[in-house]
Amino acid sequence: MPNKPILSPEAAETILREYCRLNGHVLKLDADEHDRLMGNARTSAAMLAYQEGGRRMSHQPRYGQRIDPQDSTKVLPDHLEVAQINLILRLYTESNSYRAVAREMNRRKIPSRGSKWTHPLISRIVRREGN
Repeated sequence: MPNKPILSPEAAETILREYCRLNGHVLKLDADEHDRLMGNARTSAAMLAYQEGGRRMSHQPRYGQRIDPQDSTKVLPDHLEVAQINLILRLYTESNSYRAVAREMNRRKIPSRGSKWTHPLISRIVRREGN
């Protein structure tokens, strides 16, 4: 018996296009590449659906979240990191440079989870927030 698709073709195509936009992929017409990206999009959609309601996927919660001290399977907003994310987004719209934002965050001595702010971390935060 053939497997029934989890998503409609239209929903899968929408997710694929969003996945490509967020990850900087150019949508190719090659069938194998399309199938691979569709699999990635379905996986991303399933992970996001799992995370709805505050459930966490990994040991380290994403930036802007913290582990719920009363239920370690859930995450809560980390208000300090949320404020840092808002500052990062504002600085990025002003400079349009991940490196410039990282330098400014370090210059202001704003704490990060690691030893200092780096442009890859800034890039992940900006892309995750949809900018």
